[in-house]
Amino acid sequence: MSAILGTGSWLPDRVVGTGGPGEWIPRKTGIVERRWAEPRTRIADAAQQSGHEALRAAGVTPEQRSSVWLSPWL
Repeated sequence: MSAILGTGSWLPDRVVGTGGPGEWIPRKTGIVERRWAEPRTRIADAAQQSGHEALRAAGVTPEQRSSVWLSPWL
């Protein structure tokens, strides 16, 4: 039987507001900030960090898992 034991995520440190002329983005969407990754950030680094977080949340080590699934999309 398969089950999701833990999940992980990664967010860049750099926070960028969505405001600007007219402030229409926050008003229409409710989104008030975005996260931007630094130019040299690799998706593999983000995946590794979120994978470790998922394993910690599940309370297991990598050796105890037969697979770890990654989805770069929400």
